[in-house]
Amino acid sequence: MSPPLTCSRSPPEVAVPPLKVQFTMVYKKVMSIAANPNSTVGELNQVIRTDPAIASAVLRLANSSYYGLSKRVESLHMALVVIGMQEAVRLASSVAVINTFPKVEMGKYFDYLSFWRHCSEVATLSETLAKRFGSEDSEEFYMGGLLHDIGKIFLASQFAEEFRACMKHSIDNNYPLYRSERLLTRTDHSRIGAFLAKGWKLSRRQMEVIRYHHELDKVPHEKFATHAVALANAIAEIPHPPHKPTRELAERIGKIWLRLIKIDPSLKSIKLSELVRELLEARKTAHDFIAG
Repeated sequence: MSPPLTCSRSPPEVAVPPLKVQFTMVYKKVMSIAANPNSTVGELNQVIRTDPAIASAVLRLANSSYYGLSKRVESLHMALVVIGMQEAVRLASSVAVINTFPKVEMGKYFDYLSFWRHCSEVATLSETLAKRFGSEDSEEFYMGGLLHDIGKIFLASQFAEEFRACMKHSIDNNYPLYRSERLLTRTDHSRIGAFLAKGWKLSRRQMEVIRYHHELDKVPHEKFATHAVALANAIAEIPHPPHKPTRELAERIGKIWLRLIKIDPSLKSIKLSELVRELLEARKTAHDFIAG
């Protein structure tokens, strides 16, 4: 099976990169433990200790300035006590996804660390919105936010020349990247990402979030989640200090918000300006889950 990718070098086949065994086993076990209200930190410790990447991320987070501990945490079990079950699930999800793809660098056109930090922010804001709006599936929103641009890392790693050309076209012409991608390759990162999600048998919600977060008028089923992640994505693009969006970005945020209100009229009681401030505060809690 291959996605509808047309590139100058005409690849004979584009395969879905397989999820690593660790992703399938460890991630599913962590999610199973998290879903059980009677689970213990000890059970979580027994699973996470089998994955060095996740274990090291847990220790790194517990010892970060975010928690401000006076004494260094050395044991994985104590680190899990410090950060808690929910944060451990976030890290397991994030590290598992990252380890599926190779590290890619393209200078000014694609920065690997910046890419994943943005995804972390969108994931955190998506989860915050889900909780703010009363959804019981905040972890699904988190994963949707984390994976929303997964097609970019695939294109950057598998079609570096073509993706670099798309990035350059986007920057030079002030075009949204997905439009430049369609002009030059007849596809875009959202379609490629949805192709990957289908191959990985992810949920319908995650597939639609990935596929339609740039085309909100085409969402077939998961309208609320897709719009929420699109809003999170837009707000995550607000520059760090001074925390003020450009006029174009502010208009985009406003349009997405109006569409969300049409989907759920009860949101009318929420002031967008206050919601944005709340999300910018939440963005500060988006952790850097990869080593620099």
